[in-house]
Amino acid sequence: SLFNAFWWSIVTATTVGYGDIVPITQTGKIIASFLMIFGIVSIAMLTSIITSAFTRRIIESKLDKEALVQKKIDELVNHYIICGFGKITSLVAQQLRSNNLSFVIIEKDRDKANEAIKEGYLTINADAADEKVLLQAGIMRAKGLAILTNSDAENLYILISAKELNKEIFSIARVNARENEEEAIKRFKRLGATTISPYHTSATRVARMILAPNAADALFSIAGAKEAIEIDEIRIPKNSPYDGKMIKQTNMRSFYNLMIIALVEEFFNKNEQKIEKKLKFNPSGDDIISSSTILICVGLTQDLQRFKKDLGSS
Repeated sequence: SLFNAFWWSIVTATTVGYGDIVPITQTGKIIASFLMIFGIVSIAMLTSIITSAFTRRIIESKLDKEALVQKKIDELVNHYIICGFGKITSLVAQQLRSNNLSFVIIEKDRDKANEAIKEGYLTINADAADEKVLLQAGIMRAKGLAILTNSDAENLYILISAKELNKEIFSIARVNARENEEEAIKRFKRLGATTISPYHTSATRVARMILAPNAADALFSIAGAKEAIEIDEIRIPKNSPYDGKMIKQTNMRSFYNLMIIALVEEFFNKNEQKIEKKLKFNPSGDDIISSSTILICVGLTQDLQRFKKDLGSS
């Protein structure tokens, strides 16, 4: 009958099954049908509530983590912003971390961003060319910007956005172009960025190893030395004991075991805006150090850190 067809359809659809004990009368079957439908609806609603609760909790947990990361970023001052996360960025991040320097990574690819997060880095999963994202990363408080994506067009766009927000920020941009490399470098330099080229750097290293293998071996082995040797820049603060002294009158070599390989002299206008910079390699002992001088020094990492700590410089 039509009723039995309806009954067996409900039994089948609700997966109750065809047991040995089943309602016999029509009234019993009607009651059982309502019970089966009510049971399925109840289970579905309960499952939906539980799933929604878990989903909401996961979303809230993610938002809490993002809020915590953002809070840490908001507390940073004189930090560095690195745009793009890859092999080069990973090495740069390791060096910055080993020197106890604060930095933020911006990466728009979710998988790469998650990889950076797993490494324990403060990471923003967004497009670095977006001014809002750069502000979120603290571009106005940052000390430097490293743009290291695999696209020159993207790097250039990020640089333009960054300079519009903070035109004085020190910036480094990676140049990926093999063809018309010089033209690409000119574009970045016109915007005030220091450029690096993986291809040019590799070619230069090979040429040095061919022309002067022993000198090149000594130079490149520094990076793998047991005692880390570094080249660092140290700004002489005002009222420093070194301010106004000649290099030979200082104790940088005797006490700190540091070699000064260059002096950078900066000149500012009345509004304290930098208008000129002069670089002098291999300074003599008679050269005078002033508060506008930046020392380019070579030495062991611990000696450089000790000197900067005693000097109160950064």
